[in-house]
Amino acid sequence: SDGGKTWPAIIDLEGRVRWEAQLEKEHHEILPWGDGALMYLSQTTDCPDGIGETATVVIHERETQETSWSWSLCQHYTPANGEDDWDHTNAIDPFPGGGALLLSVRNLHQLFKVDVASGAILWRLGVQGDFARTDGGVGAPFLRQHAAARIGEGRVILFDNGKEGVRE
Repeated sequence: SDGGKTWPAIIDLEGRVRWEAQLEKEHHEILPWGDGALMYLSQTTDCPDGIGETATVVIHERETQETSWSWSLCQHYTPANGEDDWDHTNAIDPFPGGGALLLSVRNLHQLFKVDVASGAILWRLGVQGDFARTDGGVGAPFLRQHAAARIGEGRVILFDNGKEGVRE
């Protein structure tokens, strides 16, 4: 990384670099997408006044070095406040077929399901999300999560960082 730019690479098991590029503000997550593209998390300041920087999901075409799709959280969700690092989006997991994405938004303590075609947020799971707990528990099901991934129909695994002093 240098000045907000990173150089991700595809390296074979013999240590040979098969592909590399310089990407703007790539962070936390990069993964293969489709045939010859990469999907990664970036950041943008192209948000309404007062919101600050936010996560952007980017599809980067390896052959042409161009962006073929992007989605910025602040264009679809407005936070209660625009404090620095208000979202801290840290994971992407495509749903089967690539029509939707699971995003982990750590500082909101939520997972979002995003429709790729429309950009709409289909649902939110977590603090002030769209689902009620059915396990009899109270409070947040998870806090400050990382590494969220789907593990079958209707199930997600994640690392629950928790938050000191918030729950026992």
